[in-house]
Amino acid sequence: MKLNVRTGGSGGLWAIAACLAVVLLSGSAAGAQSAGPAPEGEKLFAGHCASCHAPFNAVRAPWPQTLQLMTAQAILQALETGKMQAQGATMTHEERFTLANYLGRHETATATKANSCPVNPASANAATSASAPRWNGWGVDIDNSRFQHAAMAQLTKEDVAKLKVKWAFGMPGATGAGGQPTIIGHALYVGGGDGAVHKLNARTGCEYWSVIPSAAVRTAISVSDDGKVAYFGDVQARAYAVDTATGAVIWKTELDPHPFAMITGAPKLFGGKLYVPVSSAEELGAANPAYECCTFRGSVAALDALVRPCGARRRSIRRKVCCISGRAITTPRPTRTRAIQFSRCR
Repeated sequence: MKLNVRTGGSGGLWAIAACLAVVLLSGSAAGAQSAGPAPEGEKLFAGHCASCHAPFNAVRAPWPQTLQLMTAQAILQALETGKMQAQGATMTHEERFTLANYLGRHETATATKANSCPVNPASANAATSASAPRWNGWGVDIDNSRFQHAAMAQLTKEDVAKLKVKWAFGMPGATGAGGQPTIIGHALYVGGGDGAVHKLNARTGCEYWSVIPSAAVRTAISVSDDGKVAYFGDVQARAYAVDTATGAVIWKTELDPHPFAMITGAPKLFGGKLYVPVSSAEELGAANPAYECCTFRGSVAALDALVRPCGARRRSIRRKVCCISGRAITTPRPTRTRAIQFSRCR
C-alpha cells in the first residue's frame, strides 16, 4: 500500500503517525486471527506434562527441548507401558498418540549399520579368556567392590594422564544411556538409550550386533565366566539371557507383574544361579490421583542361569502392606559360603 501524505507542518507529522498506527493495529489483528487456537498436542502437554517438564524443574524431568529429540514412538511407549504410564493412564490412547506426535521426532529406523564389525559371529568372542582385561557387571567381583587390580586393568597410574578419546558410538534417537558398559577382552556390552543392547569392539567401536528387548535396559550387562552368555534386565522387570556370539535371545522371563516394577540393578551370576534385584518406579503413580498407593514389594530373584527359569524369589517386604513400598535397586551380594535364602516363585 502506498501512502501520499504531505509533511508540511505539524499536521502532516500527525497524519503520518496516525497512518502508521492504523497499519500496525491492522497487522496485529490479522496476526491474532491467523494464530487460531493452540494445537491439541500443546493443550495436552500443558495439562498433563508441563508442571514436571518445565525448565529447571525440581524432579529433574527432561525439558521440552530434550523431549523433542526423542522419537514419537519412544514417547508413546513411555506413556503406555513405560515410566510415564501413570500420567498416560489419565488420557485416552488417541490423546497419548497426539501428545507423542506433538513432542517427538518422526523418523523411520534403518536396519543398515554404518559401523558393523567386519567379522563373522564365531570370531566375535575372541580374547575373552580368564586372563583378558575385563570389567564384568556393575561391581566387577562377587563383593561388588568396584576395585580393579592392576594385573586385570593392564593400566598404571602413569598411564592415566595419557588417556584420550579413541572412538565414540552414537545411538540414534537417544537422549541418554543409563547402563554402565561391561568389558570382556575386546568386547564391550552396553544397554543404550536407543532401547537396544549393543555388543561393540572395545578397541575400534565397531558393532558386532544389537538386540532390542521388550523395554529399555538400564542395568550393567553381566557375562558368564566362559564369555558365551550375557544377562541383563529391562525397565519392565524382565530378565534376559542372550548368546554373546550372535545376540540371539536364549530366554527371557518376567519377574514381577506389577505395572511399575523394573530392573535397574545389574544381575549377579554365582554358583550357576542368576540373582536379579527388582525395584519399581511406583512413586510416579502419585501423578494419577486415582492410583492406590504403595502396592509394590521389592524382591530379589534367583534364576537358573542356563535354562528358561522360574527359580525362587525373596521379597524385601514379606507381607503385603498398605503404606510402605520396598525396593531392591542394587546388585545382589551372595557370599561364597552362604547363598541368599529364597522362597519359591509365586
